Amino acid sequence: MVTTLAWFSRAKSWSDVAAYALILVVVVVIVVVVVVVVVLVVVVVVVVVVVVGGGGREEDEEEHDRI
Repeated sequence: MVTTLAWFSRAKSWSDVAAYALILVVVVVIVVVVVVVVVLVVVVVVVVVVVVGGGGREEDEEEHDRI
């Protein structure tokens, strides 16, 4: 936040302000996209582990009960 304020205080014209704002928006969008992708990957991995792992455990328990 302080860095952002420092950027805007250095601006000499409205085009500088627009350029800094555009850079800030691009950085925020990139960060949001990265966070969303990481969250989606974690959710997919957890779902796959639960579905595959859970199915495997049930089969193992059934085989163990038969023995």
